[in-house]
Amino acid sequence: MNDLAERAAARFLKAVRPIFAATRKGEPDHIGSSILLDIRGVKVLLTAAHIVDQNEAMDSTLYVGGEGRPVKIEAEFFLTAKPAGGRNNDQYDFAAAQLPAKMLDELGDGFVSEGDITTQVQPGHLYTALGFPNSQNKNLDRKTSKMVVQAVRYSSTSRFNDAIAKRLSSQGGGSTTSSLVTTSTLG
Repeated sequence: MNDLAERAAARFLKAVRPIFAATRKGEPDHIGSSILLDIRGVKVLLTAAHIVDQNEAMDSTLYVGGEGRPVKIEAEFFLTAKPAGGRNNDQYDFAAAQLPAKMLDELGDGFVSEGDITTQVQPGHLYTALGFPNSQNKNLDRKTSKMVVQAVRYSSTSRFNDAIAKRLSSQGGGSTTSSLVTTSTLG
């Protein structure tokens, strides 16, 4: 199981990128995760809508982790509609931006296609979630003023629980800034 999870992480980690906002002093502030997708030839950055909302409230600029340095996001985001009561009630919580050619060179390789991400969760299959959880990535190297971020990986086999599924669907399901990938096709 660990070998499959390692292979999945190696294959997809280049597509999973941290998201930063600029502080008033111009320093990077890690605020979430994103994934780079190639959807039928269109390059898209996908993150959580609450990340974009939070950034707009701070009146800051968003950056995505690039090849060796953060890349300014110069694209318009399309967000899921904010439900009554706010993003905590948003069962989808997605924001997507089509990336301009200018950004593609700075981001480098690593885009995954929609066919690489599972849409069907099968009980007993091994799945891996990858991301840069904000709660575990607030390390600023004071000597270099650079943000030190690390990806986190969680792998497990899926189990279905009717009671939890019903509760989540009625409550909105929460949100995630991680990306679910299947490792069953890597075996």
